[in-house]
Amino acid sequence: MTKIIDRNAKVVVLCHGGVIRSVYLSDYLRRNGYGNVEYGGIAQNAWNPVSLEKLAEADVVISVHPSVTDILRERDLIPEDKNLIELDVEDRAETLGRTDDIVHRE
Repeated sequence: MTKIIDRNAKVVVLCHGGVIRSVYLSDYLRRNGYGNVEYGGIAQNAWNPVSLEKLAEADVVISVHPSVTDILRERDLIPEDKNLIELDVEDRAETLGRTDDIVHRE
């Protein structure tokens, strides 16, 4: 199933460190007309940690991997009713930047 995101929605893209997968996906979304996109990491030692304020303000949260979603849920960082899109994007150099490798999971 495909989810449609309003191009005016506040979107936050999350990965572990906030420097690779979330950056690539947020850049892709901006290039395709989504103007209000933030990104960040959720790991304890993330280089670019996402703020709780960004999460609270987001209309849509995109998790780039099921393990990121697990951490969000374990730490109660995202309410169950938040519009969450979970992807399964590997953190491998040979796949970065190729949107055909992004698999949408529900």
